[in-house]
Amino acid sequence: MPGCGKSTLGRKYAAYSGYAFADTDEIIIKEQGKSIEKIYEEVQELGFRVIEHELIKRFSNTSETVICTGGGLPCFFGNMDIMNSQGVTVFMDVSPDEIWRRVKDTNFSGRPIYQNKTPEQVQEIIFKKSIERRAFYSKANIILTDNDIKLEHLLEAIKVLGF
Repeated sequence: MPGCGKSTLGRKYAAYSGYAFADTDEIIIKEQGKSIEKIYEEVQELGFRVIEHELIKRFSNTSETVICTGGGLPCFFGNMDIMNSQGVTVFMDVSPDEIWRRVKDTNFSGRPIYQNKTPEQVQEIIFKKSIERRAFYSKANIILTDNDIKLEHLLEAIKVLGF
């Protein structure tokens, strides 16, 4: 989910492990030469999801890289299965209330699903998407459930699960 801390934890783990870090949204912005919001505006959500899907397929021969995806990427075109076949996936199960707390005082820039919405609508979207996406996210190899997920939590899960 947008606002759960994927990018923050991903960067920390990459630094800790010495792996490269890749953020799919940042790559798409660079390659398309425009913001995620502009891409959504031009090709709508489905077009954006196709771009994400093509990008995730390109990572098939990538190793020693932490890849942070947009919150919706795992939910389209079998992307979660693709990611699971390529490496270790992590679901950061942060409560909708906590996500709302984190994003409510922002202008929601860079998060198209929240654009041009009232705060009440954004809160409703967070709760709705949390439910809708859970089936996809729950396929992850590692599920971290906490409202304050730290690098130590991820490292412990990796150790316990033998990844």
